[in-house]
Amino acid sequence: MAELARIARFIAVGLLNTLFGYASYALFLFFSIPLWLALVGSLLAGFVFNFVTYGGLVFKDLSRQNLPRFLFFYSALAAANYTALRLLETVEVKPILGQAVLLPLLAVICYAGLRLFVFRAVGYNDSEDRMSVDVTEEFKPIPVRRASGPLGRLLYTLRLIIDLQLLTCTRFLATRLANAEGAVLDVGCGEMPFRPLLPADVQYTGLDVPQAVAFGMSDNKQIIAFDGKTIPLPDNSQDVLLCTEVLEHAVDPVVLIEEMHRVLRPGGMLFATVPFAARVHHAPYDFHRFTRFRLAAMFSSFAGVQVIERGNDIAVIANKLIVLSVRLAKPKKLVDLFWTAPFLILLAPCTIVALLCAHLSLFLGTGSKDDPLGYGIVARKG
Repeated sequence: MAELARIARFIAVGLLNTLFGYASYALFLFFSIPLWLALVGSLLAGFVFNFVTYGGLVFKDLSRQNLPRFLFFYSALAAANYTALRLLETVEVKPILGQAVLLPLLAVICYAGLRLFVFRAVGYNDSEDRMSVDVTEEFKPIPVRRASGPLGRLLYTLRLIIDLQLLTCTRFLATRLANAEGAVLDVGCGEMPFRPLLPADVQYTGLDVPQAVAFGMSDNKQIIAFDGKTIPLPDNSQDVLLCTEVLEHAVDPVVLIEEMHRVLRPGGMLFATVPFAARVHHAPYDFHRFTRFRLAAMFSSFAGVQVIERGNDIAVIANKLIVLSVRLAKPKKLVDLFWTAPFLILLAPCTIVALLCAHLSLFLGTGSKDDPLGYGIVARKG
């Protein structure tokens, strides 16, 4: 709910900022000011106005330490806008019309950039998202949420384009969960992002540890709390078991797998995913990375175990470049932006090309499976 409220505030403030920026931009053009000067003028006029409105009204953080990041992002967005307008001019689209066409896409990019890079930097302290656990990560994973409405679906689709781990997990699960029936248990459910992949008539139960709230998960009273070891449900009570990106956080994953085997009915299906090429996340509760051989041994109590690679070496490279880009955009010290920002500008084209190559390789089924993003496990209780 906090995220949806923030998005609503962003839309309202965005309309205000757009009116201000578009009016100043149109005013410059009305007086026959050159396009580049019109963009620079409206950029300068809107910089302070936008920082105050976005920082104060949307993200509730007007700390001066955010100004360099805001300036960098604001300038980069303006440069991209200018380039797009020039490209549209080549197909005889006038600048005023071109700006109107670009506004929806720019709004989505603007929210994502402000949310991820500017106002979620190290040390960010929004009362709506305050963490109760002192973690040691350079930057924290963003919880996977499926917001409702057209904007929520659009933002989730954009995340699937960028977040290759989430994309490959979704593709692995989508067809397998589509025909699920009966009682479904989601172990380590988090924000329940994969629940929409299930038929509407299943009896869904979400299970997670209390510490999940400390890492940005919602305090959902419908989720059953457990200790990460013992599942508080009867033997042979579930028809389908779902466990996504959880086992690496279990102190003893074999014990948890035995519990999942216990609550699953004979003939019931288990679908799980684990990361392989992934940075430390949700520290200090990140304990393991598993090979396909270790996974096969851990699930040996099940029948018909399949361990399937998610992604390939090309996707791993793209994923690492994305993580590096985020880290460069959010240095520990603001002064470091003087060297990380130029490096990021040079790295950004490589990252975009790598991401496109990763999607192409996933579509064509090329690339090496020996260095995947992670694994998917399909198993049946005999």
